[in-house]
Amino acid sequence: MSHPRNPAVDAENILEREGSEKRISGRKAPEKKKTEFSPLFLALSLLFYVFLPSFLLACFLIFRVGGPASAYWLSLALLTGGAACLGKKAVLKASRADVLLLLALILFSHVVCYLLFDLWHDGLTYHQPAVSRIAEGFNPVYDGYMNLGYAPGIWSDHATYFPKGTEYFAAAVTAAWGDIQTGKAYTLILIFASIFFALHCTRGESRLKRLLWIAACLNPIALTQFAGYVADGALSSLVLIALLCARGYFSERDSSGAVRSGLVHCAGVVSLALLCCVKTSGLAFAAVIVFCVCLHRLVSSLRPGRGAPAGPAGLRFREGLGRAVLLGLKLGGTAILLAAVLGFAPYVTDLLQGKHMFHSIYGSGKSGDMNDGLGGMAEKLYPAAHNRFTRLFFSAIAYTTFDYHSAAAIKKTPLDAPRSEWEEYAAIGYARGGGFGPLFYLLCVLALVYVLLSYVSAPRGKIEGWLLFTLFLLAAVHPHSWQVRYVPFVWLFPIVLFLSLPAGREYLLLVPLLLLFADAGGVLWIFGRGYCAFSRTIAGDLAPYRGQTVLLDRSVFQADGFFDRFGIRQRFANPEAVELFNMGMNSWKEVPPARRSHRISIGSVLNFKEDLPPLPTFPLRLSEEEAAPWVSMSEGLFLLDKKAMTFEKLTMEQIMRLGKTMPPTFDGVTDGVWNYSPRVKLFTRVWKKPEADMEFFLTGSPRVLGGVLQKRKMAVYVNNKPLGEWLWDEPGPAEKTVTIPLALLEESWNDEMNLLAVRMDLAEPDGVFDPDALLDPRSPLRHSLNFEKIEFRE
Repeated sequence: MSHPRNPAVDAENILEREGSEKRISGRKAPEKKKTEFSPLFLALSLLFYVFLPSFLLACFLIFRVGGPASAYWLSLALLTGGAACLGKKAVLKASRADVLLLLALILFSHVVCYLLFDLWHDGLTYHQPAVSRIAEGFNPVYDGYMNLGYAPGIWSDHATYFPKGTEYFAAAVTAAWGDIQTGKAYTLILIFASIFFALHCTRGESRLKRLLWIAACLNPIALTQFAGYVADGALSSLVLIALLCARGYFSERDSSGAVRSGLVHCAGVVSLALLCCVKTSGLAFAAVIVFCVCLHRLVSSLRPGRGAPAGPAGLRFREGLGRAVLLGLKLGGTAILLAAVLGFAPYVTDLLQGKHMFHSIYGSGKSGDMNDGLGGMAEKLYPAAHNRFTRLFFSAIAYTTFDYHSAAAIKKTPLDAPRSEWEEYAAIGYARGGGFGPLFYLLCVLALVYVLLSYVSAPRGKIEGWLLFTLFLLAAVHPHSWQVRYVPFVWLFPIVLFLSLPAGREYLLLVPLLLLFADAGGVLWIFGRGYCAFSRTIAGDLAPYRGQTVLLDRSVFQADGFFDRFGIRQRFANPEAVELFNMGMNSWKEVPPARRSHRISIGSVLNFKEDLPPLPTFPLRLSEEEAAPWVSMSEGLFLLDKKAMTFEKLTMEQIMRLGKTMPPTFDGVTDGVWNYSPRVKLFTRVWKKPEADMEFFLTGSPRVLGGVLQKRKMAVYVNNKPLGEWLWDEPGPAEKTVTIPLALLEESWNDEMNLLAVRMDLAEPDGVFDPDALLDPRSPLRHSLNFEKIEFRE
């Protein structure tokens, strides 16, 4: 006969048996622990990876604790950041997989930036030079003006007065990795940080709305700048992180506790601090975000049932104001203190030197390009727009164009997305119209439709009004918001409107999601393809010259990042008057096959040894079309009119073609070669061992102005050694000569480029040599010689 089983007794027996087995084994039974993916750990770690090297290096520069920017600072930052994050392991729930993914993302970002050269104008002209100088030990706080090697002007001012947050990070990374290209990884790292931060802050929301926030992180402005030192992409990611933090304070309730946690608050503070030190406008953007958060706290404190204290309205207002001020100090005050260290230069140094806090934009010495230049450009691009808001509207929905003077780009319909507009992103440059992709106009119109749909739905959707209000103020605070790269967060406007769709109709978000990812993905694909093609072309052109020396006409820092990779040494043809030169990048469609020479893509002023002409063994008759091709480079030679002032290498065939099309402005003379500069330079190569002195002959005619010939002296230099003077005192052709000693020829023969440089300086009528006279618009009429023949005789 069987007895009925008692479940309680059975469970007790099982527990007793398991307990006895544990006692016998002496070991505790293993517990299975569920590993969770921790986006907050990844977001904070990536954010602090950028912040801590910047902060530590800034502290070193300000307080002079000793030592250069080296791998030590980067290692210390990594250790400090890792300890800070892993110390919160109970909160962050970081797993081994999270740590490995973090390291993989950091390594991936640096490797990608190493492989892709910085091709952006801003990075090449003042970011890279500043980063290089800081990595070498330059202190922007105490060492004053950062001399970049060329005449003071807008770009050197920017290098000194530009906020240094990302440049400090880049300097530490450059010192650690040994290559300046790796230092620009901050844009890509901050894109990853914003994605993980968005995943954390949107926990509890639907998958489709979380995907919308991921699309918000894929800003086309950032995607087209991730491989360069341009700072707008980093600005967009930092603003997004700060807005996600602010959105938590705007929320009426936060059941998950994901938004208002201390770690999220910490991320918001760090993003605001970095924001202040990426661009000068970032300081204004950070102030707007903190203001809106405090204003929301004040308003919500006055609404009954929303946490407002009981009592009269005046008491509630004072209580709410106190809460708002306390939150402002907690959020903004901490960020400002951190930014004061990161941004000691330029913000504090400007004030200490008696200058305006925003020296490069306001006050004495402000840059005209950042004010009058952009204002004039806006008038040309959008003549019908009378204020910054209408210009921003037209610019945001315009055809994407990189043209400075095209006003036709505003004539577009929402369904227009031609292939030609997509291909605009193959160029390396700043979008003057559009900028958020060919589908952005359609997305804006669709967002308005979804807003109307949310209002007629049951239940109704809810627009995030405070977030829209904050975005509007952010766009309004910048005087040149029409150039959308300065306000990259405009990308968020349609996305925030899409979030208003009610829960019952969220499946409709599939349409804007497809459009958003198609827009961002298409821009990234076309731009990345062009960028990779440029980098391969540059590497293919420079690799054969590894370890050699290159001769440059006027370019100083624009090729440093390229040359350093291949160990190519630089020599300047005009070190006494070095200026900045535009590289002249073209779109990837114009890049020829890999083995075809295309050095114009990295500047027409580059001359390798075999590019220089050999010392001619026969007279060069410059006024005859059948003259042998001969490459030359000069500050004034062969400049037939101002439009020809390209300082490019010209063959004799090109010179003669320009001469025959030249208007008869030189007393009816249309042939020959006239110089517009008081200084003329010829470069040639001694290609065989010299055995004796050499005679240099030049046949030319001085310009007769108004029937009067003014006597002129011309000093002649070879390899910067003075050899004598010529006197031009008679009209008509005259032959001048000077002897080049054997010692100078042997000097050129022993030079690694076999370079022989001949320089001729034409004096003023009073006998004064004034190379700066070229700046006078009348100088082309006063400094003119017609060169007919050049000859070297042994």
